[in-house]
Formats: sequence, structure tokens, C-alpha cells
Amino acid sequence: MRKITSTICLLLVFITGFSQDEKQYSFIHYTVNNGLAAYNISNIAQDEQGYLWIGTINGLQRFDGTRFKTFRHNPSNPKSIPDNFIIQLMFDKQQNLWLLFANGDIGIFDTHGFTFRKVKVKLKDEVNLKRSRYLLQDSDGNIFYIFRFTEVTTYNKQSNEFSSVYNTFTIPENWRVTNMIDDPVRKKYWLFCDSGLAVFNKQTRNISYRNHNIEKEPIIEQFSSLTGTNGYLLDSKN
Repeated sequence: MRKITSTICLLLVFITGFSQDEKQYSFIHYTVNNGLAAYNISNIAQDEQGYLWIGTINGLQRFDGTRFKTFRHNPSNPKSIPDNFIIQLMFDKQQNLWLLFANGDIGIFDTHGFTFRKVKVKLKDEVNLKRSRYLLQDSDGNIFYIFRFTEVTTYNKQSNEFSSVYNTFTIPENWRVTNMIDDPVRKKYWLFCDSGLAVFNKQTRNISYRNHNIEKEPIIEQFSSLTGTNGYLLDSKN
């Protein structure tokens, strides 16, 4: 199958053509009238074969450049997706397609056999499953399920579950994580919390934060007074 290269705005797919030295573009506008499952799309990701996978509020879709294939919950099929409202999808380093649903379920969708396998989640408070949350994969392939302002959990493949007991990093006591970013160059996790900014060194296992800057992180010193940190960007220059 030909590989799809795409730029999407409400799923606008362009095909680049050439006329002498000038690039020319043609656009196809996909709507619910010609295959799109819903106008509300959470994520779009491309697999190694070139298929586009689309998470919507009305099911999961695979797009091959011409046609949509749609997957929805089927009460009579226990291997179908458990809910149609998808809030995030993500391919991990093994090309597993992770799906995160509005109803709190999470799991892996087999992109070849078209079946879903649910992953368990162990939390201190189950009500957090309905709160703001997202998946994150670091440069080492670890997968985190982050519940903003409440809890951070790590996936354990052997037990097929997320739990904070598998976390390989520490968080300052009584601090609640809002966002987290992996720094593969410095081998650190940047933790954005309600009480400020923290940095965990994966090599030394030290956590630095306000009034406990054990590794003398310049950014901790510079922004020690900040609280309610939320939002981040690690650019190409690190």
C-alpha cells in the first residue's frame, strides 16, 4: 500500500504535485457526508504501513487515502472497543495502538486483527478515571497514564496494568502533577505541578524542587517562586 503523507486541518489531505519549479496543491475536504465519523476529532496518528488512525467522539477510524474503515462499540462483541468516545490515541515504540476513552477505559487495539484488549488501572481513587488525563511515552518506551492534579501511573506489561507502584521516579510530597515531559538528552523528567516545578534525574535518582534543589538545577533557582505550573515545550535546541 502506498504511504500516505498528509497535512490535516479538519482532515484536509493534500497531495503535492509539480508544475515546472512551482509546487501545486489539491485539497480534498472530508466530512461526515463522505466518510468521516464525526467532526470532533481528538487525535490522528500514522502507522508504519501509512494508514491514518483517527480518534473521534463516534468511534475509531482507519483511513487509507481513499476510504474510511470505522470501528465502534458492539455490545455483542467483547473484543470491540468499549466506548465510541475516544479522547486520545497513541502508537508506542512497538507500534501498539493505545486508545483512551471518555468512560475511563484504556487499552490496546490490534490494528491487524481489529480487536481490543483492555488494560487495568489501579488508582487511589477510582473517580479520577473521569477527570482530565492523558497518555505519555518517554524515550525509553515507558508509558505513563497521567491524571492531572491527582496521580501519575506507569504501565507494567507483565501485569497488564497501570499503577503508581510501578513509577520509577518520585514526586515531592503533597505536590500534584499537572504535566510531565521526558528530556532524553539530559536523562531527566520535568514535572509541572500545582506547587511548582520539579526535575527528576533518571541517572542519579534525585528529585530537585523549591527548597530542595539537591542538584542545583538553574531553572529551579530561577523560577523557585512559581506555583501552578502547567504547560511546557522542549524545543529542538533542548
